[in-house]
Amino acid sequence: MSIQDFFKSAGNGACLALCYIRAALGKDATPQMMIDALWKAAERNIVNVKKDCFVEDAIALMKVANPKKAYSVIKKDVSSIANIKLGAVRYSYNGYSHWVLVEDGKVIFNSLEDSQCIKYGTPKESRIITVGE
Repeated sequence: MSIQDFFKSAGNGACLALCYIRAALGKDATPQMMIDALWKAAERNIVNVKKDCFVEDAIALMKVANPKKAYSVIKKDVSSIANIKLGAVRYSYNGYSHWVLVEDGKVIFNSLEDSQCIKYGTPKESRIITVGE
């Protein structure tokens, strides 16, 4: 895997992967910590660089980011983020999608500074995340 292919893939579609990594690392996660975890996951084929950083195994990805915790993920369709304790949520707008991390009904992490999907779109599905000891 070349470094440029990695960053191109991450730029095109790592939003869900970055949400999982941020959930595993917690609020003190730095961009460098997140890039390091994403790179390690790509090296182990946990995220697929050839498919815009498609997440092959969410639990394994979070374990790469923070191996000291236990994780579970449940897929769920949603139309609101109000009742989400912790989860990645996919917003959709005008044929495009973008994932953000939601905690206690609020977006706490967005890998893009300005996302039209988040501004104008609606939540469509989620990955409810449980983090344990």
